[in-house]
Amino acid sequence: MKKSTLAIGVIAILGLGYIGIAWHTGNVIEAELDNTLKNLTKKVNSLQNEVEVQITHSNDEKGIFSTKTHIKIIAESASASSTITLYDEDIIIHHGPFPLAALKQGTFSPQMAWLEYQGTEKSNPILWKLAGNKPFAKGHINLSYSDNLTINLTTQPIVLSDQDPNYQFLEGKLELGQIDYSVSGNLGFETPSFSLVIDNLNYKRHDGDEIKLKNLKVDNKIDYKNYFIEAQNSVDDLFVNLKANTDKPTIALKNFAMDYKFANKTTGLEGNMDIAIEAFNYGKQQMGNGTFELNVQGLDKLFFDKFEQISWLLDSTNNSNITNTKIDIKKFHWHNASGDFNFSALVDISYLNQMTINDRDIDKINQLSINLEAPFAVIARFMSQIEAPESEQITDNQLQRASNNLQLMAQMALSRSPLVTFKKGNTSGIFSELDYSKSKDQVTINGNKISKQEFLNNLNF
Repeated sequence: MKKSTLAIGVIAILGLGYIGIAWHTGNVIEAELDNTLKNLTKKVNSLQNEVEVQITHSNDEKGIFSTKTHIKIIAESASASSTITLYDEDIIIHHGPFPLAALKQGTFSPQMAWLEYQGTEKSNPILWKLAGNKPFAKGHINLSYSDNLTINLTTQPIVLSDQDPNYQFLEGKLELGQIDYSVSGNLGFETPSFSLVIDNLNYKRHDGDEIKLKNLKVDNKIDYKNYFIEAQNSVDDLFVNLKANTDKPTIALKNFAMDYKFANKTTGLEGNMDIAIEAFNYGKQQMGNGTFELNVQGLDKLFFDKFEQISWLLDSTNNSNITNTKIDIKKFHWHNASGDFNFSALVDISYLNQMTINDRDIDKINQLSINLEAPFAVIARFMSQIEAPESEQITDNQLQRASNNLQLMAQMALSRSPLVTFKKGNTSGIFSELDYSKSKDQVTINGNKISKQEFLNNLNF
């Protein structure tokens, strides 16, 4: 048999196999489309209470390599007073295992289904015009053979103004840059992830109030099975001016980032949080920069019972019998033109909850470590800037007066405390170094070792 004949035969067999898989995939899509849309609708409505979203399909036409259907998405207000049609178009779902549309996007892993979509002039003529007579939104939805669903959406930059009767409520102008939006998870959305990127936003009202941001990134992951949440949020620049309505100074942040990760277990809440700010301006004052790092283990969920937005996490597990809690403030650092403020602390305590938090029982504390460096000059500058945010500069006299007041108040409140000292080298401030352990007979305070009993006597336990 000639090689060419063999090759043609192999190609024919592979082609028939692909057609068979594609046809089977089409049958699966047809069978599961109802369930998929029901799950998606349920999840969308569970994430917000403003509107009731309905997603339906009709007029299905199944082919070998694709399925055509009509999708309609409507949103009804909570009071049922108004209904908005968000989408009302025919779509084509490309069958796997290797949809051509996916290959064009650079996705080479097997996919059960791939759907590309874009806004049309018919579905929203206003957005079509604002986007420059082209689709305002484009994206795709793909479903893998392991039942993982991914939704991606990208919008075009637009400018909205109250000169248009449809947007008179803005009372100004909104410049909205490109938005990239992605949601993924299994079909039951038990482990969803969500990401949002806004490259820029500028909203300015006629009264002078203004909000600007650049490169906002939000990335959240949730595991409803294991009661876990993880988030990474950042913004390169944020500017808020609400003087006209609040009479407050402007606020500007540069390179702000907040990451956190928490899980609810039978032994209590555990996780960590990191916050960083490269620059913080308050009015005309350059306040400085700082970082904050926190880790917790075995924390009673009842301390957060008023945070309804994480009720799904708090209600998931019964951790009422927590035996040990650790709260570790690894770092709280702030730097300004006068120097550095530093604080760290670790507390390891047994049976900590809302009922016992006020107990004066030293035996429950397994470990307590504190390190505080708070120069009066640093605190005085911060306070002076807060008191005079619109001043061109803070004078030496203002700083000295604030520092003198701080020293007077500190001496009155803390002069008898064995835990603090007001001098470290040539620097005046409030300083404290404490290392207490239940397993040790001595306690270290500001470099000096004293007996545990003397330490307890000074604390009046």
